[in-house]
Amino acid sequence: MFALPSVDYAKAGLVMSRRPWWFLNVIYYFPLAVLAFVASLVTHPTVLVGNGIVSAIILRALKTRKRRLILVYHGYSGHVGRIRRILHILLSGCDAATANSTTSVEDLSRIIDPRKIVLVPHSADVVFFQSPLDRPIRERIVVLFVGRLVDEKFAQCLRVCRALASEGVAELWAVGDGSLAKQVEDAPGCAWLGYISERERLAEIYAKADIVWAPADVTYISLPGAEALASGCPVIVSDIPAVEAKARAGVRIPRDLVPADVGKVVDGEDDEEAATFIRALANGGIPPGMRAACRRYANEHHGPMTIRLVTDLLFESSS
Repeated sequence: MFALPSVDYAKAGLVMSRRPWWFLNVIYYFPLAVLAFVASLVTHPTVLVGNGIVSAIILRALKTRKRRLILVYHGYSGHVGRIRRILHILLSGCDAATANSTTSVEDLSRIIDPRKIVLVPHSADVVFFQSPLDRPIRERIVVLFVGRLVDEKFAQCLRVCRALASEGVAELWAVGDGSLAKQVEDAPGCAWLGYISERERLAEIYAKADIVWAPADVTYISLPGAEALASGCPVIVSDIPAVEAKARAGVRIPRDLVPADVGKVVDGEDDEEAATFIRALANGGIPPGMRAACRRYANEHHGPMTIRLVTDLLFESSS
């Protein structure tokens, strides 16, 4: 196993996702394109999966009559502007596409035939469903954040948890990387655990947390949110979308995105609302019934059925 040296996409992505700099994505993905060509020539796959629009466009050159192409979409195309028609042509070679929410399906429908799109919600790996629901009793409630430690996803969580840590109410564990990692390291009562990709290790961390602060888009929570619920952790979601373009446009996440028995959607501009919710859980404790409700919700919305959608799609594409 080896990794190609590359730029910090957590920082570069803020520029590369905006016009007129979208073409920088091609440069970023070029080393992956070279590997994809070599791997395709050696292994002769029957299905190509493009992780994002740029990857799918690059992989289209490898498509043959017996080789099908699937786009896995988890981005935002609202910024593409006049090149939408060009993208529509370039992506016409895709046989199918997946998107993880209704808003993503609508967004992707601008540049690909909507009949090819399959809605596949985020799914939590089975290892998270196996975490014990009991948590050790501590003096301070543990708030966990997993993801990119950047302003649009993490800033409010960091502000609220630093304040609660100073009160002796909570402590923050942050998993991931980004521009705010150093601030976590330097804040009393906050711990930066670094970037962790191993599911088993992540499951161990979720199993020790009390509540998880999860970024979200307008109609769906992030993958860490799904993993948290599967692990029996209630979630806090800011009503400001973690997609910068939508946040700048004033779009807000509806309060009913997260049912009250598994967490809460809080005002992204009112830190005290989130702090009050965490204090209440710290003082009263998280009841076992709430943890069980989280797992039931995850099993219904983020469980094996979503994985089945993908496997069925791959099987149909290879037949």
